[in-house]
Amino acid sequence: MDIIDYQQLVADYNEGLVNVLRGFRPKYEFLDIWVPDAEPDKSILNLLEAAQIEGENEVRLLLDQKLLDDLDIKTLIQEASKLGQVNTRQTGQGFIFQVSGLIGEQVFPQNDPKLPECNPLYRSQLMEWEHTIQHEYTLTDDEVHLLIHANHQGTSLFALFDVQQHKLRQVTFAGTASAIEKALLEALCQLIEGLPIQEIYDHGLLKLEYALRDHDQPLPVSGIINRFNFDPIFQLPQHLIQQLFQKYCQQTGYQAQLNYFDSPPNQDWLKWNDEQRIQKLQGVLDQLINQYQYNALAVKVKYIEKTVKVHIEIRGTVSSVEQASLMLNMERDLHKQVEPKLQLYLEPYKDVNKQRESKLKALK
Repeated sequence: MDIIDYQQLVADYNEGLVNVLRGFRPKYEFLDIWVPDAEPDKSILNLLEAAQIEGENEVRLLLDQKLLDDLDIKTLIQEASKLGQVNTRQTGQGFIFQVSGLIGEQVFPQNDPKLPECNPLYRSQLMEWEHTIQHEYTLTDDEVHLLIHANHQGTSLFALFDVQQHKLRQVTFAGTASAIEKALLEALCQLIEGLPIQEIYDHGLLKLEYALRDHDQPLPVSGIINRFNFDPIFQLPQHLIQQLFQKYCQQTGYQAQLNYFDSPPNQDWLKWNDEQRIQKLQGVLDQLINQYQYNALAVKVKYIEKTVKVHIEIRGTVSSVEQASLMLNMERDLHKQVEPKLQLYLEPYKDVNKQRESKLKALK
């Protein structure tokens, strides 16, 4: 492949959106599904992923000094190394950023791995999703929504979009080669259906990983989980989401933008008044305290602010470390059992014993 002048490529893309009939006309086919990002590091990584999706084994980019000043080149090399072998060199033309070996093996081997063989961190949830398959079929154009087909190594996503609101109205999958793929894509479809395209692109994979992870086990990596340190089973949905977003942008002229989307609470939660919500939460929290075997403690729901901010009081003796762990566990389990948007806030517990209070003041 020839060396691609990255800055000129971005300029051509922007020019094509305005002045070229039916949009950008790139020299290489893989650029058909690439959309520049305002963050150059992310934009270059997206370009490399587009090349990988379309079967290009090598990409060579020319980067000028101005762009290098805006890049975190060390981090870019580190992340690009997860896609292929990175080589860099300075030439008279500028800085050459080369990534080769982009075409790897299939995500899953052909012998159809079974769910018990996958990472134990995700096994139990995947086995549950495998028994709730509802989205395994092919969609056709309904003349109202935009149909986009994403495909990676024979596995497909079919998505119908409302282009006025940039929302995914319906999504299905087909062509899975294993039980793992089938469960993964069923979970993905249920999680992203109804979301805006930008939210799917930014957080779809994170939502999937979080939904499938066993939260009683340690995190799979130290630090923050992101698309570059996921378990290998997430490579397939990652490729499909990336391609879905890029094709949507190409066909509609949509451009990546800041994402302020915040999903609303469930309708079941919204239909209750605060008194009903407090009653429900108190019952669940009482059960959780018994389950956690904190028999000397009592948790009291004080009030609810702005529908989802739950203020509680912990009565009893508990260390600050245990208190923090207890708050995290309660919020996590309330998300599972009641409403995923709930936020727990700890109110200070005021001692109502007047004699003890007066003695403490005297001692001070």
